[in-house]
Amino acid sequence: MTREEYYCNEFLEKIYYFCLKKTGDVLAAEDLSSEISTEILSALHKGVLPEHMEAWVWQIARNRFARWVRQKKINGAEIFDEEAMAQIAAEDNVEEAVLHPEEVQELRRELSLLTKEYRELLVAYYVENQRIATIAQTLSVPEGTVKTRLAKAREKLKEGMQMARTFGKLSYAPEEIEFCQSGGVSRNDSPNRFLYDSMYEKICKNILIEAYRNPSTLQELSIELGIAMPYLEGFVKEMTEETLLVKTGTKAETATYETNFVIISAEAMRKMVDKLAQIQGAFVPLAEEYLKTSRELQLAAGNHILGEFQDYEEQKWTLALRLADDVQWAIYDKRNLQFHYDTVRPDGGSWDLMGVQEYHGPNFPWIGHTYGCIEGYEAFNTFVTEKQSERDPNKTRCAEAENIKVLSGILQGKAELVSELELERVYEFIRRNAKGEPEVTFGVYSKEHNSDTLRYGVPVEQYNETLLPMYEKLLALAEEYLAYCETVMRGEVPKRLMSQFNFCMHSVPFLRGMLVDGLVKTGFLKPEEELSQMIGVYTTM
Repeated sequence: MTREEYYCNEFLEKIYYFCLKKTGDVLAAEDLSSEISTEILSALHKGVLPEHMEAWVWQIARNRFARWVRQKKINGAEIFDEEAMAQIAAEDNVEEAVLHPEEVQELRRELSLLTKEYRELLVAYYVENQRIATIAQTLSVPEGTVKTRLAKAREKLKEGMQMARTFGKLSYAPEEIEFCQSGGVSRNDSPNRFLYDSMYEKICKNILIEAYRNPSTLQELSIELGIAMPYLEGFVKEMTEETLLVKTGTKAETATYETNFVIISAEAMRKMVDKLAQIQGAFVPLAEEYLKTSRELQLAAGNHILGEFQDYEEQKWTLALRLADDVQWAIYDKRNLQFHYDTVRPDGGSWDLMGVQEYHGPNFPWIGHTYGCIEGYEAFNTFVTEKQSERDPNKTRCAEAENIKVLSGILQGKAELVSELELERVYEFIRRNAKGEPEVTFGVYSKEHNSDTLRYGVPVEQYNETLLPMYEKLLALAEEYLAYCETVMRGEVPKRLMSQFNFCMHSVPFLRGMLVDGLVKTGFLKPEEELSQMIGVYTTM
């Protein structure tokens, strides 16, 4: 059988129905199919030997239809449609895909689920009509390899089209996740650009949610999230390079990806918040008594533990927050839960991370903390409430190295060595006294207040007799809470991520928010909106 005869037997009728479907007119379909067949038969008669007859026939049909549209001046007609994608189906089934348009959506779906290796090969060969030799040269592989991969890609396409696929819940109901983060980002702003960049944070968050404790291939992630592979692959590749995901396996189609940090459930968060609420009733009045008594003893000893730069109402916030941290850190040490490092990451990063699935239940105020040191003996600390963070994102700038130098110079009585330009950098944290000299507006601890003879500005004998018993009761309540959190967290952290356990324990709901919430309700602390932005800011000299 000649190629001309083969064409007439196998394609004439299908070409006509193709034209009828595209034009919607019997006479137009007869004219158009005649033009297509004439061009094909003429080329075959002249000795053209197409390497793949089916793909060649349908490419001519598509081109001729496009020319027909232009000639008829049909505005807005879609040229791409089914026939372009139909060529990507198996070579022995191309025409059926054209004649059964309901399969086109399945075809496009499966193409979007193929890995880059197979997808680009199919598009190059069938859509872009590239020759085997050209593709082989582009990929720097033998032509035989291209043919083998094409055959395998067609098999995968066929197999997928025969499957009933259901996109996962995350494809239409994406979840939210929050993060507890410590350390410095990398030079390319990782991990922040994946977690907080509004352009694609939801995609990245849901990749992390789906891959947590669930090693997933790219195709599985694509189906669950409803994201086509051409988009998904780039995110997954970058997130793996930046250690947010870990990859297992080398073959693109079977390699799996899993989230490389801990994500705790909303239920675990609820349990820990509930436990914190249980101890609040005993913790808050005891802490208030401790703070009031220590103030009386400090003044009796002639000590202003936070210096003369703030009034006492603002100092109370710092003292309360310091007490909460001192108690919690003491229990971390007792239970061997110390955390003193940030994991080294690519591109100069040094950070640790824990995710928390969105939690809508009762909660205590969030209060963060930043610090900076200079020459190992001066520390600038800032407690930051959520309201403060919203009102003044720059509040934590006092802990930046350049600003620490300026502020420490003022505190050491060397204001004359500080230029006006440098003072402008720290205008939020200073004021001018009656002499026009700059002075800070936040609390200043003295190291001597924690010397061998003074504890928080109280003589040690008095501290041991009066304050220590209260402090030990606070420790007992805090240990009850953290021991409970430890049990909850051990059920949340996978074995392969247990090296991150201590960091996760430092990311549970802190005593700070619970204590502040309680002391505001008792009236010991004034609401923060009634005070200045400097509450919770202090340095140690």
